[in-house]
Amino acid sequence: MHQASIGEVPWDFKVDGKTGRLFTNLTNLNKELRPFLRLDTGQRIVGIDIGECQPFLLGMLLLEQARSLWPEGLPGDVSHFLDLTESRSFYRFLMDRCGIAEGERDAFKKTIFGGIFYCSDWKAEHPDNLAGRTFIEHFPSVYTAIKGMKGRDRSTLPIQLMRKESEIVIHGVCRQVAEMGDEGFFLATIHDCILTTEDKADIVEGLLGGIFMKRYGRVPFLNREEIN
Repeated sequence: MHQASIGEVPWDFKVDGKTGRLFTNLTNLNKELRPFLRLDTGQRIVGIDIGECQPFLLGMLLLEQARSLWPEGLPGDVSHFLDLTESRSFYRFLMDRCGIAEGERDAFKKTIFGGIFYCSDWKAEHPDNLAGRTFIEHFPSVYTAIKGMKGRDRSTLPIQLMRKESEIVIHGVCRQVAEMGDEGFFLATIHDCILTTEDKADIVEGLLGGIFMKRYGRVPFLNREEIN
């Protein structure tokens, strides 16, 4: 635990032992309040996050285990899944096949997590679970791997994905920025989103993309959004 202070506001830093995620005042801040964040320097803050982060990181876990899962080579549906998540097209692909409108994207994402990735097998395979049935139909090898990753505890997979996120963002990008020794380099994280100033955004994107390329040979779609 490390505690700093900005003005009259104490800042807390706490790492979750299971997931490796870093929790601070920023991660606990209501999303609607983020546009009001300001730096004393007056510089604008931008957020850089991994597009379709959890599905993409799932793909990276599949690549790490590919030799043991598929010794004869990646099945076609796995390659398709990797391509979709890399190009930020995975949700759109499933939504089109489920007849879901773009305006329902956020709700549909929750359906994917609660009805496929993070739930018990019976729920994902239930006849009334349209998203689950569609996913299994198009990505059978991916789904089989997901079941294996969950084992007997459905919390196993989300913990693995969050640890992978922390490994990339905290121990990857943040560590490299710290090693630069640039005291004027503003950097903060909200899990898979990295906050920095406009003039440093290209550097952060380069570091983030470089880590993925070196480890997996694939780079996710990176969103850049002005926070304030």
